[in-house]
Amino acid sequence: MGGKTGKLAAIDIGSHTARLLIAEAVDGPRPFRPILRKRDYVRLAEAFNKEKGTLSTRAIERTLKVLEDFAAIIKAHKAQKTLAVCTGVARSAANREELLNPMREKADITARVISWEEESFLTAKGTRSLLALDEDPIILFDLGGWTTEFVWGSRNEKSESVLLGSLSLKEQFLSSDPPVAEEINLLMKHVEEILAKGLGGEPSAKDGRVLIGTGGTVTTLAAMIHGIGKENIDPDRMNGLKLSRQRIECLFEEMRALPLEERLKNPGLDHGRADVIVAGIAAVIGILGHLGFTELTVSLSDILEGLIISQLEGE
Repeated sequence: MGGKTGKLAAIDIGSHTARLLIAEAVDGPRPFRPILRKRDYVRLAEAFNKEKGTLSTRAIERTLKVLEDFAAIIKAHKAQKTLAVCTGVARSAANREELLNPMREKADITARVISWEEESFLTAKGTRSLLALDEDPIILFDLGGWTTEFVWGSRNEKSESVLLGSLSLKEQFLSSDPPVAEEINLLMKHVEEILAKGLGGEPSAKDGRVLIGTGGTVTTLAAMIHGIGKENIDPDRMNGLKLSRQRIECLFEEMRALPLEERLKNPGLDHGRADVIVAGIAAVIGILGHLGFTELTVSLSDILEGLIISQLEGE
């Protein structure tokens, strides 16, 4: 492989979480061996000023602190190269240099703000490789904190991005704890409208396609439904798990009725996602309904693996 090297670090700075993967290039069916994974809830999109298009100072400060921690971990593992990207809300931020410049100066991390098209391509590359999907006809969705990207086709030839994210939906619609019926109804209606406008009638459940879901909400759903503790969440355990729409809807009814502190008693749900999980599940239910699927397949592998593989392939 053209870009083969020793240890690599990949960072995805999203709207809700920042995640780190350190891996080592190896010979074998898989091009790398994961060494360490870490994530932190930075909530970069929290209190985003839509009129001015600006990230809040507190959100930037939270994110920078996490990235400084990531930099120390990368240094300790002696990774030879760091591949860092910003996705989601950073694309819309007029003041994103207030994050990118200190990131370079304080953490010595240079990140690219990538388009949703490139994000979709990298996510599909990572997911297809680790789930051994090759050119299978799939529909892949990556539900984040601010946007959801869709990729479909045998060779990922079509993609789309819509403004659906667990954090932004929660901030926009769910102010009560637990949410009241009117809030839930408005949320579900909004999800349906966004999907109808952004996707129309394509893609859909036809031609033997399989629906693959990735992102924090989807993997948290898998952990909650399959009874997997937070400490046991890893790709070997999560990749390929099936989630039926019926089970997801049952969990949704349970979670929407509980206040925040009660939700946290579920072993698969951590504190950083507990307040947005109801909005996230609503988005997943909306996606399943709009596309016409009764189940989805889980992938924990995504853009981080895509970044590593692209580097190893010399792209």
